Amino acid sequence: MLDPPSSIGELNTRAARWLATVVDPRPHRVTGQPPAARLLRERPLLAPLPRVRYDTARREPRVVPRVPLVEFDGTCYSVPPEHIRQVVEVRLPIGATTLEVWAAGGRIIARHQLAPAGNRPVWDPAHKQAAEQLALRRHQRPPRHLELVDPPPPCLADLDLGPGDYQVATPDLKARYDLDGGGSA
Repeated sequence: MLDPPSSIGELNTRAARWLATVVDPRPHRVTGQPPAARLLRERPLLAPLPRVRYDTARREPRVVPRVPLVEFDGTCYSVPPEHIRQVVEVRLPIGATTLEVWAAGGRIIARHQLAPAGNRPVWDPAHKQAAEQLALRRHQRPPRHLELVDPPPPCLADLDLGPGDYQVATPDLKARYDLDGGGSA
């Protein structure tokens, strides 16, 4: 009988010795081969584990509409208005209470505490202020010198009629639809 190990290092040493002397040389019940021999054959087929830890977070893409809010589980959360019409990723790590919004390139652009489904929109004060300023700018009239003027209709001299094109007389709609009221009914 063995005494309890004095450290983790001693326990690891004992486990390695037990694997090498008891487990690895014994033929497996299903394959009929010892695990050590099987590992030698299968090692070339095995790939290393990824260098980056697997991300278990719930991740969902969203397109930011004209109002810079993205919906997640029935509640809307704000994002900076400069991301309107862009694809962002809404990310919720397992067990977390903070929702993250990521832009392209792996940048976090917003963090919000989770709110119950159906809650009013959750706004970051900076996002709300920027969205309000953007909305106000959209509704202001442009300076008079920048207002668009309808271009004049094309002059007949400006039309370039080619073969197969016909110059048609302007119809007299007044006469055609009896807009004078003088026709017979």
